[in-house]
Amino acid sequence: MFRHLLLGSLWLLASSLVQAQSAPPAPAPPTPVAPSASDPQPTPVAPPRRPEAVNAPAETPPATEPRVYIGADFGNATQSIKGVDVISPDRRESLSGTLVLGLAFDERLAVELSHTGYEDFDFISAFFGAATVSQRTTAVTGVASLPLSRSFSANLRLGAAYGTQQISERGRVTRDRSKTTMLYGLEIDQRLGRRVSLTFGVDFIDNYAGAGSTLRDVKGGIRVRF
Repeated sequence: MFRHLLLGSLWLLASSLVQAQSAPPAPAPPTPVAPSASDPQPTPVAPPRRPEAVNAPAETPPATEPRVYIGADFGNATQSIKGVDVISPDRRESLSGTLVLGLAFDERLAVELSHTGYEDFDFISAFFGAATVSQRTTAVTGVASLPLSRSFSANLRLGAAYGTQQISERGRVTRDRSKTTMLYGLEIDQRLGRRVSLTFGVDFIDNYAGAGSTLRDVKGGIRVRF
């Protein structure tokens, strides 16, 4: 019996060796191949763009020059007295005061509405003795500005003036005239800043109130812009 067991064990061992030799060998792992210059290169992918801020602050527009302005002038008006039998004097001066409302379209062109009152003055009439003259002017004037430097400019003035004139003799009105005539003048403007300027000039009104004389008003004043 022992002999049969030994022979069986040898046969099993021999069968195992034959199966191991007859089995195919395991495949070798693939060898990595380096890429050549002719191989297509991968296309780079751009990183995603960050979304722009929706509520970005808007740029502040530059400050604009003020356009509306007001002003006041004080001056000395001179006028010949005509249309009455004047003994003395035939030419009188009176103080004047003017209120101005203006609108500037740009640095070179503006339009003004003004009202001027004059100090009453007296003269001697051959028929009635002492007489008093009262006058008022309302004007619309275009202003063309010519800059002379950063602070100074020359203003040419041209417009229409509605003048009224009353002559009172012995307490009663003997002359009451009014008429719209041409106004023209020249003015120097000195800027003290963006909003304030000083003015000095002279205005002429032809055929004032239809009386046949020219009124000349030499005046200076101030302008304040808003």
